[in-house]
Amino acid sequence: MKNTKNKLKKIIPLLIAITFFTSFGLYHITKFETIDEHFWKYDRVKGYYTGIKEGFQENNWKKTRINDKPGVTVALLSGMSLPFIPDPHLHRDYERESQYIFSTQKSPDDKIKNRNMYVLYNTEQTEKINLGFRLPILLFNALIMLPIFFWLLKKSLGLKVASIAILLIGLNPILIGMSQIPNPDSLLWSFSAAAIFSFFALLKTEQKKFIVLTGIFTGFSLLSKYTANLLFIFYPIIFIFYQIFENKSEKESQKETKIQLPFVKKYLQIIINFTCKIISKINKTLSNKFKNFFSIFTKNSNLNYIISFTLIAFISWIIFSILMPAVIQTPKHFLYGTIYSPVLAPLTDIFIDILHIKKYLILSKGKYLTFRMAIFSFTIFTFLFIFLPPLFTNLFKQFKKTFSVILKTITVILILVFAISFLNAWTNASVFSLDNLKEVSREKGKVNFPQFENDALPIFYAKALLVQAQNFIFSLHPIVIIVTLITSFLLIFNKTKNYKNSNESILYFIILMPFIFFLGALLSNVFVNVRYSVMLYPLFAVLTAIGSLIILEKLKLFISTKYHNSLFTKRKKLYSILIITIIFTHAISLYKIKPFFFNYTNSLLPKKFVVTDAWGYGFYEAAQYLNSLPDAENLVVWMDRSGVCQFFVGKCIASREIYFNHTDVDYLILTRRGSIIKKPTPITAEKNHWFTKTTYYSEKYFNTPEWEIFIDNRPKNFVKIINVNNPN
Repeated sequence: MKNTKNKLKKIIPLLIAITFFTSFGLYHITKFETIDEHFWKYDRVKGYYTGIKEGFQENNWKKTRINDKPGVTVALLSGMSLPFIPDPHLHRDYERESQYIFSTQKSPDDKIKNRNMYVLYNTEQTEKINLGFRLPILLFNALIMLPIFFWLLKKSLGLKVASIAILLIGLNPILIGMSQIPNPDSLLWSFSAAAIFSFFALLKTEQKKFIVLTGIFTGFSLLSKYTANLLFIFYPIIFIFYQIFENKSEKESQKETKIQLPFVKKYLQIIINFTCKIISKINKTLSNKFKNFFSIFTKNSNLNYIISFTLIAFISWIIFSILMPAVIQTPKHFLYGTIYSPVLAPLTDIFIDILHIKKYLILSKGKYLTFRMAIFSFTIFTFLFIFLPPLFTNLFKQFKKTFSVILKTITVILILVFAISFLNAWTNASVFSLDNLKEVSREKGKVNFPQFENDALPIFYAKALLVQAQNFIFSLHPIVIIVTLITSFLLIFNKTKNYKNSNESILYFIILMPFIFFLGALLSNVFVNVRYSVMLYPLFAVLTAIGSLIILEKLKLFISTKYHNSLFTKRKKLYSILIITIIFTHAISLYKIKPFFFNYTNSLLPKKFVVTDAWGYGFYEAAQYLNSLPDAENLVVWMDRSGVCQFFVGKCIASREIYFNHTDVDYLILTRRGSIIKKPTPITAEKNHWFTKTTYYSEKYFNTPEWEIFIDNRPKNFVKIINVNNPN
């Protein structure tokens, strides 16, 4: 009985995390429409199962590649509900739309085109379809992935770290909001987190089962989004850091290791000895150097890494190929999803340029020769991620002080990024503008930060890096930020070493991760919004968990020294206070942001600034207002972003062009981002029509809406309804 109670006590944080994640995730889950969700609901999810069917019937598997992401995991989970929901293809009311078709001819030289005047939906089906596609992803992340995280973290970092981390993950508004949406990132974050945590457990326990689990989670991460190929960069970094900051000697490691594949080591040793004998006949000195060099790879820890990484890669690629069999018929899809993905391709391209072999691999039109590129990419992949890490480990161990200085410098830069971001926000954007960050950073479709083009190159990249970090920094919970900064200071001043479970290797790895994301995005001309940085949130939960325990240990020592009879000298009481604080503060954050979880912005950003888009929030509320108006079914609305139509019983113009000689418009629905990037184009036979672009931007219409909603109570993150016939 006591054992049962103790076991239940240990999983209380997990149960709380699951409860919050599920209950808040279910709230409002059907009552919003994200911007690019329609691709998955109306095409890709069902298209995957069509591809499977054709594969078995006609041996044609090409349609199983539904997208370049590739998003297969979304199809696997969301597709489970297809038999139980209305047919998504019948959601759009094409029959009613056909009643409002008209012909256009912009000029005498143009062909006459038939157009649909309105976009119309069977609105009574909207919430049923939304629930069917969204519920499986939410429940999967809540009921399956959260327990897996807890178990893996307990195995690798201990029960207390696992308990704190699972609360920070399970009560994270961003992760809850992301899990409400059928999108590749909704499963990328959970599968990639499980893969990384499993790799932590592999290094800690050296048990073979974690090789298999890491490979499986990596495979499903790749099936979610090609961004998951970053894991193949993360694993070597984690290994190098672990070896450098791990105090076990090679002899101890050999005694304790559980990944024992003696035939591999024996086979490798035979090859090395045979090669050395041949070389010694030519030059004995060269033979000894060769033997010393390859002895690095026969060391137990390095050999374990080589074996483990190789198996992880192959397991993940097998899973990727089985569940997206399009790669069998079109091998280039395998390349694009794995070793020559947009994440890893730049590394391969560097070697192509250095060796001047582009003409042998890439055709004049930019298409690569698949077989040749596969061989070359795999060679580079093997060199960079299998053979280089043991060499770097050996090198960094010899220059450990220099390596530590480099890591501490990176930690200082992280602190500065946070500090400058807060200073900029609190001093009315004195360092760089926070208005329309994404929009002003783009020019002709590319993220090239034209606002900083006159700055010196170092200043340009420093500001660009800061801009890339804004979405992530201001979407972290204040507790995570505070603990991250304190832990960073402790690392810099070597104040974590006297704590037995400081896990410096993992702390430094997590601190390095944002720079890999942000610098990689700069090189790839990608703006890092909250969705693109979703892999970082579980990692910073772990950093916060480890850091908070180190801080508690320091606090306990301080209190016990100064106040000998204090009630708080016992570590358990401090730990309980921490747990309660995390639950209480995160519950408040969730309650305040509901139901717009994915738009969570912490209180450290003044309300007058916005760093993230509504991304579809507020459309349901706008539609409900319009539906409550008299004769709502005959109202005509134009919107600058799609998403209202699925809930609105009237007529939507979801085109930039408005043909006033065929229809009248009763209302405009305007959003922050839409008003910046999508401007209406009035088209009419009359030259002097009242509605023009000038009218659209006039203060009379824009600032006197009939109805409006502010997401997270931020005035610039709005959805407005303008009555164009009767402005206030």
